[in-house]
Amino acid sequence: MSNFLVAVQAVIPLFFFIAVGLLVRKFNIMTLQDAKKVNAFVFNVFLSTTLFYNIYSADIGEVFQPKLVVFTLSAIITICLVAGFFICHYTKENRERGAMIQAIYRSNFIIMGAPLIANLFNTDKIPLTALLLAVVVPFYNVSSVIILEIFRGNDISAKKIFSGIAHNPLLRGALLGLILSILHITLPTVIEKPISEIARAASPLALIILGASFQPVSKLSGGYQKLIICILGKLILVPAFGLGAAWLLGYRGMELAILIAVFGTPTAVSSYAMAQQMESDDTLTSNCIVFSSGLACITLFFWIFLFKSWGAF
Repeated sequence: MSNFLVAVQAVIPLFFFIAVGLLVRKFNIMTLQDAKKVNAFVFNVFLSTTLFYNIYSADIGEVFQPKLVVFTLSAIITICLVAGFFICHYTKENRERGAMIQAIYRSNFIIMGAPLIANLFNTDKIPLTALLLAVVVPFYNVSSVIILEIFRGNDISAKKIFSGIAHNPLLRGALLGLILSILHITLPTVIEKPISEIARAASPLALIILGASFQPVSKLSGGYQKLIICILGKLILVPAFGLGAAWLLGYRGMELAILIAVFGTPTAVSSYAMAQQMESDDTLTSNCIVFSSGLACITLFFWIFLFKSWGAF
């Protein structure tokens, strides 16, 4: 029963905020267009600030684990390549290829992963989480820019790829936080305090906007099939591979719990903004985000309960 309660307590707060967003939309407090505008604001300001603060406020040097970093990135690259191979054989439509690959391999680590770990361990000050945030989130953003540019349908432009990377707010937030952390530069309290408050508000706000951004599946070209493939890949196959490999390699405790947050969380919310900007299938991406986020409340519970029952953490 205790394992069950731990899993429930970790997942319910995330589901609650998504449900609030659904109600906000249902009662017309916010329209879909309003949600899109707020989503852009959250992506450019709140999420970049969160990533900056999480990295800045952690002493990454003390908890740096090269084996964990190499394993995580190797698993993500493998997942991306396998997903790309399968999707390229499944559909010939480039806009769908880029959107589906991104939906399958790119996780919502910053919005759902970090709060999940905080709920599990009853603290939001976990340096190991900040370490993987500093590595995984920038990697997701750089690789997504490259993938979406490849499948944009035109000739691949190195200039556009570099521009997309250079203007990505999450990358800039992560880089600035990493620089200040490495150089041990401390911000004045009068500046650090409002930054920390923005960071704390980011995840709840992003999850509420996620719920408010729901669009009917009927608007998808091809109906449910592509959406189902993406959700099964993201919530079942990706964590089964990533966590199975981690278990076999001996990862336990907080390390394994954080890897659940990396591989088990749904499609990244920031995938939608990037799909819009890079002419990918943003409707498919939006539905992947919303449905995988809703269903992840069930699958995350399963993965946490499973490994908790096995005494992994």
